[in-house]
Amino acid sequence: MKVETPRFREKSRDALADPTLREALETLQTNFSGNRRAAIARLPEFDALRDRARAIKDRTLAHLDHYLETWEAAATAAGISVHWARDAAEARETIAALCREAGGRTVAKAKSMVGEEIGLNPHLEAAGLEIVET
Repeated sequence: MKVETPRFREKSRDALADPTLREALETLQTNFSGNRRAAIARLPEFDALRDRARAIKDRTLAHLDHYLETWEAAATAAGISVHWARDAAEARETIAALCREAGGRTVAKAKSMVGEEIGLNPHLEAAGLEIVET
């Protein structure tokens, strides 16, 4: 599956023209490696911690269904409604349907990589909703 962020070129041009973002990227480029090396030097167990984190990530991904179902059970017990989607299209439509069912006209939402990757904002806008990102 090929995922393309809507209006990528336009957003890239806008981002490159943003002086605050440019300054932050220059600072990152200049300072990141040295700061990382210094932090690692202050943490003698860095390699062991990195290996442990990798093992936790790998184990979690290998058993992701279990962890997602466990999270769903805890969320549901806390009164949260959980919706599952097989793909981006189903996720977009589920969210739009929830907005329609609630009679919503404006959606306040957090900006997220998932939302960007599935093209959520354009879909909701096409459904007649106004998006306000918090």
